[in-house]
Amino acid sequence: QTKEVLQEYIAGADTIMEDPSTRDFVVMRARMMAAKLLGALCCCICDPGVNVVTQEIKPAESLGQLLLFHLNS
Repeated sequence: QTKEVLQEYIAGADTIMEDPSTRDFVVMRARMMAAKLLGALCCCICDPGVNVVTQEIKPAESLGQLLLFHLNS
């Protein structure tokens, strides 16, 4: 049996055969879109209406812990 290895690339595997400047542009565009989406998520999840006092772990704290874990690794 042979095992097929699936490799994921930022901005997709289609850009692997492109020249380096095009690939850099596409990768940077994908990173900027991801940053914008994370910013939109943070705005929504940090809304006071979502973070009710009675919750054991607030969504904003949970997101903060998740981000800190990945930033520290």
